[in-house]
Amino acid sequence: MTLSLTATGTVSAEDAAGAATTGLSETIANIEQALIDVNHSDFASARLHIKTARMGAEALTGDHAKINDAVSNIVQGQIQANRGNSKESADYLAKALSTFKAL
Repeated sequence: MTLSLTATGTVSAEDAAGAATTGLSETIANIEQALIDVNHSDFASARLHIKTARMGAEALTGDHAKINDAVSNIVQGQIQANRGNSKESADYLAKALSTFKAL
């Protein structure tokens, strides 16, 4: 007995745009939560949200220059959070948030 399954699928432009919007929205939400955590000096939680935001941001497509700039700010925010520098981390995360909201 042989079982064969063949799956064919197409992704419409609307589906792709919806996925990109969802990824961007989730990235923004994680940066916003990381900012709240950093401002409350909850660095363990902030690091988790920063890591998730960074992974989401690196998967985004679109204006590569702006995305790369925002990812760079997330990385710097992550470095500062790891060092316990809440002010500097918040500054970098705010820059990244501003860039992503402009996309």
